[in-house]
Amino acid sequence: MSIVSDEQVRISAGYILHVSFDNSTIKLMDVERILSIYEAMYPIVGTRYVFLDKIQYTENWKLWMKVIYDGRKDIRLVATGENFV
Repeated sequence: MSIVSDEQVRISAGYILHVSFDNSTIKLMDVERILSIYEAMYPIVGTRYVFLDKIQYTENWKLWMKVIYDGRKDIRLVATGENFV
């Protein structure tokens, strides 16, 4: 089963943001600040694809996910993390 159809999908790199929160500099910023910087660098009209990796390293990540999901219909959001028991 495939999420993408058989047609080839091309998305310009400016429409994609990948952030890894295991980077020590990135850990110091919250999700709102990162999105603000990205949007200033790439003032795009249309759907953006945001991938947040190791999201558990940022504070209030659950809140930011909810805010983005509810309020930003122009963003398709994917977040990954680790859970150590």
